[in-house]
Amino acid sequence: MYLAPYLRVVRDHPKPLAFGALHSFFSSPGQTYAIAVLTPFIALSLDLSEASLGVIYTIVSLASAATIPYLGRLIDRVDLGRYSLVVGAGMATGCLATAFAPGAIALTLGLFLMRLTGQGLMTHIGATATGRYFGPSRGKALGVTSLGMPLGEAVFPLLLVVLVGLTDWRMTLAAVGELVLVAFLPLSRCLVGRKGVQSAREDPGRETADAGAGGITTLEIIRSRHFRHILPLAAASPFVLTGLIFHQGFIGEAKGWGIQYLASVFFLFAMGHATGAIAIGPIVDRLGAARLFPFNAIPFGLALAALWVGGPGWMGMIYLGLAGLAMGFYINLSTALWAEVYGTANLGAVRSLAATLMVFAAAAAPAIFGWALETGVPVDTILVLAIIYTALAALWADAAPGGPNHQRRPT
Repeated sequence: MYLAPYLRVVRDHPKPLAFGALHSFFSSPGQTYAIAVLTPFIALSLDLSEASLGVIYTIVSLASAATIPYLGRLIDRVDLGRYSLVVGAGMATGCLATAFAPGAIALTLGLFLMRLTGQGLMTHIGATATGRYFGPSRGKALGVTSLGMPLGEAVFPLLLVVLVGLTDWRMTLAAVGELVLVAFLPLSRCLVGRKGVQSAREDPGRETADAGAGGITTLEIIRSRHFRHILPLAAASPFVLTGLIFHQGFIGEAKGWGIQYLASVFFLFAMGHATGAIAIGPIVDRLGAARLFPFNAIPFGLALAALWVGGPGWMGMIYLGLAGLAMGFYINLSTALWAEVYGTANLGAVRSLAATLMVFAAAAAPAIFGWALETGVPVDTILVLAIIYTALAALWADAAPGGPNHQRRPT
């Protein structure tokens, strides 16, 4: 039974898994798919053009990316419970500051906090804590904890739409901030306590061995040949998918589907995301993330190919399902990969740097894709270039050497 190993992991380590899933889920208020629901109302209320709001969003995303390396690596040195509570308080503050922003400057500060704590640090905490705690079953554990994100993709946009219909965007964001205060903070504190994620390791011997590799610097990570080989493929999914989703109205119209249709079937992305995260977990534990990571390009390339073909509406469903599947693979594989190559003692530093570069890529995508579309570059040309780039990046990643702590598993 394929799910039996998952059931054993859940039975043996419920609190660490719940801790990781909680942070994945509550990253949603700072993710693009949730904020995008409110941007039309924000722009109208604050008398901002769509272009102006887009510039603000790009600025806060880039500022968040620049901050993550400094705050993200602190997770290797400070108490995990306090770290989580500070990030949760920052998320609530960001939601409330945005909700009551009187103008563009206050809006920028509020959105910055939401992006930093949500897309940046919430996901960082969940993945880093899980990757550090679990050893032999790390892939399965990451598969479980990453389910919080597709759950958030399914729940938060719908919740925001309902709340905006009942009140307005300001009260909606205020309610989200209050939800973080009354739900996330107590749950995080409970799960990280004496019998929670900090109390033990799944494999103490492995953790001790890894600990000797601690103290890696940002420059050492950047100079690592393995990091440079993996980075182009690691950036492909965040960059291309963010650009496609941000401009899905234009792209959907070009394919004859319409934005309403894509929005109505977007749940398939969340379903694919959850399926990919669960399906890849046991395979990661058996074969290793370093060996598997280049193959993440296959479902992603097929998703782009389905969008390129276009035509019947069901091709749009295949595109979203495969894109979600690729994202589920990617999130699980990337965290497990950094732990394998650089050791769990360095996981916070390495993952925060990688997350920073991914956020930079995602932040640049809407502007680059928008410029290409506005200058008349056909959608199909953009998709073909994205497919070619993904294929070349996969070949480059497959040639990656072993990292400082990486030992290839026997075939």
